[in-house]
Amino acid sequence: MLAPSLNEPFLVGDAFVKVLNGDYHMWYIHGVRWIQGGDGGAPDRVYKIAHAVSNNAIDWQRDGRQIISDVLGTDECQALPTVLWQGGCYHMLFCFRAATDFRANPARSYRIGHASSVDLQHWVRDDSVWNIGLSPDGWDSEMLCYPHLFQVGAQVYLLYNGNSFGRDGFGLARLEIEP
Repeated sequence: MLAPSLNEPFLVGDAFVKVLNGDYHMWYIHGVRWIQGGDGGAPDRVYKIAHAVSNNAIDWQRDGRQIISDVLGTDECQALPTVLWQGGCYHMLFCFRAATDFRANPARSYRIGHASSVDLQHWVRDDSVWNIGLSPDGWDSEMLCYPHLFQVGAQVYLLYNGNSFGRDGFGLARLEIEP
């Protein structure tokens, strides 16, 4: 659906599309640069979340603008956004990690982040809102990644992968809404 562009020359993917008010909205990732890790191995890519809009799901308007702020610094990688309307605003869950040494170092591996928006253009990041953290032990004690929000009736669920990008398991969480 999206190809590289002048502002997004490599790594355009991980699209999440939702129809809202008759328009197609796509949140996706795009590479912004390559960096060399301290181990002297192959360079790692840094990627961010962006937004595109279409009225026909074929022609997309995009500007390559990063829409989610960084909490780990400019070398933070952000991936797999998923968006849901709940409680008067849009909520986005996504995963984020350090750009280097994330495969072997659990402290630098993926976590789940959160941002909210009322207009789909301006997002406020607050990872503590949905309070999704590592378990003390087990399949999701080192990594949380690849989230997907969905709704069944009035109930909201989250699918996500655990340690080693899901090799050790995946989970289903249910949002408990306080009155």
